[in-house]
Amino acid sequence: MSKDVIAVAVAMYSKEKESLDKAVSKDIQIWANDCAMRGMGHSGSLTNGIWEREEDRARKLCRYFSETAIELALRHNKALTTETVEAIRKQAEDIIDIELGQTKASVADWAKRSMPGLESHYNEQYEWAKKNYRDDLEREFTIRSGLAGIDGVKTTPAEVPTSALIERDFAFVTDGELRAICQRDYEEVQRVEIAGAHKATIVLCGSLTEALLLEVIQIEEAKARASSKAPKRPLERWDLHDLLEVAIDLGLINPGAAVLAKGIKDYRNLIHPGKEVRTKFHVGPEEAAISRQFLELVIRDLAATQRISPTVFAPP
Repeated sequence: MSKDVIAVAVAMYSKEKESLDKAVSKDIQIWANDCAMRGMGHSGSLTNGIWEREEDRARKLCRYFSETAIELALRHNKALTTETVEAIRKQAEDIIDIELGQTKASVADWAKRSMPGLESHYNEQYEWAKKNYRDDLEREFTIRSGLAGIDGVKTTPAEVPTSALIERDFAFVTDGELRAICQRDYEEVQRVEIAGAHKATIVLCGSLTEALLLEVIQIEEAKARASSKAPKRPLERWDLHDLLEVAIDLGLINPGAAVLAKGIKDYRNLIHPGKEVRTKFHVGPEEAAISRQFLELVIRDLAATQRISPTVFAPP
């Protein structure tokens, strides 16, 4: 059964890949022409733009395959077996290698023609992205393995078993009370995400991300206020966008996180229905997934800044 599911998922992914590859290739050509017109035909901005477009393409395709395969397996069996989870994981790892390999080759080709000195930089970006993708996959399938063998699909957060959750210790959070809140909210994020509560996932991810950034900014308050990105208002009135901009400027967060932040920075608008209507904020599985990925990047980078590994383990 798992072979049949994977074969169908691969076929669907291949069709999606063909379409997305063409769209991204066209977008890159438009971007390159635009850069040439502005005198940036041989610049880091050109290659950065190409990397962002190619890496976004790879991310979408990798996620498309894993989500499609899981959905197909659930549709056929109503539950995931450990065997199916492992088979999907193996194929997903191969697709990560394929898509990021294509990204690396495309960017290297453009870099050779425009900025040869940047090749080593994008080799590093490739290694970082590959590790990040595999970490995300491992997290996803740790959760799915915890759900394997459970009758039916869980439809409410309360029904999600503890075995399906990943636990983090948040050792890099210095305030003990805040650390306990982070651990509680991180568990809740997983429950609502697994249950398919997209709005709750975005709101909780945004709230937890903001809390983590605010704590580290408060610790580095003097440096934060001296940053060129710091707003001219009290620290307690900084929003998620402000905190992220300053954290990036201080080297606490990888600049690449800013790309994902677009899907979460306005999460507060979802708390008020009126604002949600006015801003036309779209709530769906894609936005929820981006919010969760952004949260994971922030946790990873803040832990690295404190030289503490963000301990992850599935409870027994």
